[in-house]
Amino acid sequence: MKILATHPDFAYGGGDFHFYDLICAMKDEGHEIYLATMCCDKYWMGFMRPVIQDCLIVESCCIPGDWFHPMIYTAFKAFMKWGRQFDMLLLDNCATSAPIFKLLFNAPIFFLFFFPRSLIQRHNDISLRRCPLFHPCLPSITIQSLDKVSDDEVSYSISGAFFLSLNRISPEKNHELAIEAFHCLKLLVPESVWNSVQLIIVGNYVERFVQCREYMGKLKCLIQKLELNEKVKIISNVDEVQKKYFLQNCTALLYTPPEEHFGLGVLEGMYFSKPVIASTKGGPVEIITDGKDGLLMKADAQTFAKGMAKVLLDDTQLDELKLF
Repeated sequence: MKILATHPDFAYGGGDFHFYDLICAMKDEGHEIYLATMCCDKYWMGFMRPVIQDCLIVESCCIPGDWFHPMIYTAFKAFMKWGRQFDMLLLDNCATSAPIFKLLFNAPIFFLFFFPRSLIQRHNDISLRRCPLFHPCLPSITIQSLDKVSDDEVSYSISGAFFLSLNRISPEKNHELAIEAFHCLKLLVPESVWNSVQLIIVGNYVERFVQCREYMGKLKCLIQKLELNEKVKIISNVDEVQKKYFLQNCTALLYTPPEEHFGLGVLEGMYFSKPVIASTKGGPVEIITDGKDGLLMKADAQTFAKGMAKVLLDDTQLDELKLF
């Protein structure tokens, strides 16, 4: 089939990578994929070129939420470029534009449903008919975790023990909890242990977003204020090999977003047999069995630090929290 995949804006979040994985899955099944989006930078084009036939990028000064959603404009531009040749439309994260795409292309729409948005978005508009729901929408993704990544293969290698905070550099991810907890850890472990441990914050960073720039500045100021410049590193926009290195070698994964709906990072840490320390609210509660494959802690710095000290000082506890 010829499939038109439409996505508002490729930033660096889990949802964007989820959409990319779906495109790859369809490509692997032999379908031809065409992409229409409002933003796809060099980083993303490096991923997209091998899997898509053609790409349309429609830059717009509008933002999602405006009365005239820019994806409606994208729909018309895509129609002018490719015409009515598609067997299916893959539409992500913009239900407003669905009627326009349907009118122009007259093809079935596969809408990628974004669960958290259904919780925060008010529904006072025209009622829509019920649609079939497919879950899950992706086949299992296999990561070759057992293929050890060597120091020579990566740009950043870490000596000694380190905690990993793996999430997008954005305010809602609450990396400051990891920094503050790491600062509290100093009082809970021997000096020799403290001197050898680090905190590594890894996440995708979108500099063009004001809130992300401000948040990066906030994190750096906090690190400086707590005098952790030599102990805490922020590393942004790493490739999959580097990410795999961090997951393979970290002591434990810190999952800091408050009341996160699900948490792909939790699954990644568990897949690599690493203890995950997460809060007692939100999606991680449904994934982690406290004391068996991770620790569920109250989301404050001192409590998180106690969990970190537990896995750092007690080898037996650390082994018990590993899945395999």
